[in-house]
Amino acid sequence: MKKVKINDLIIGEKPILLCTVLEENVESTIESAKKAFENGADCIELRIDKLKDNSMIKEVIKKIEEPKLLVCRPKDWDGFFEGSEGDRVERLLIAIENGADAVDVELKTPYNLREKIIKKAKQKGIPVLIAYENFEKTPTNEELLNILKEEQKLGADIAKFAVIAKDYNDMIRVLQVVLEAKKFLDIPFVAIAMGKFGSASRSLSCVLGSSMTYCTVEKGKEGAPGQLPVKDTRMIIELLS
Repeated sequence: MKKVKINDLIIGEKPILLCTVLEENVESTIESAKKAFENGADCIELRIDKLKDNSMIKEVIKKIEEPKLLVCRPKDWDGFFEGSEGDRVERLLIAIENGADAVDVELKTPYNLREKIIKKAKQKGIPVLIAYENFEKTPTNEELLNILKEEQKLGADIAKFAVIAKDYNDMIRVLQVVLEAKKFLDIPFVAIAMGKFGSASRSLSCVLGSSMTYCTVEKGKEGAPGQLPVKDTRMIIELLS
């Protein structure tokens, strides 16, 4: 598997724990990021979709020196950004120009806008994570494997899918996909079943071969359904590895 660097953090050698940081202003973002690393995060998923304006992006990037993956989720995809797709992409381009360590691009982003982000990130030498989210269901195993293949083909340095689990069978299928994906993917990847039925997958997927997983700084600060506190997630992975 190819290794990817986010800041000084190497992805692809051991499970990496990202804490979601989702705040409205600079001060609370910096405080939440500090707490995430104190609690054992390797990296943060720095969600800029909730920041009140673009001027805050440069400041939070500058003040958080640790590894950070920049993400801007629209409301349609369980995020908070209310502007147009063009405005959302502009926010990510600002992040790239101002020192983002890595950037997250949704697979569902319109082709021309998605390519604009990927091209700019590649020019800056910034790793690109291409992500697929489904908050309605867990697609078939074949569909999930094809999604990871497509993300790799599009130029992802890291491939990801996160899907809602309606029952434990859905979670088990996601874990089956992890076992299959590691046979052919030569880039780091993330596979997550969300929700209460998928929560265990956030640790188990890393035990089985997923490169990263997402956690919360603490209960009540979840960025997606089923996230567990970073301390608990690390403990589970270490106990089962």
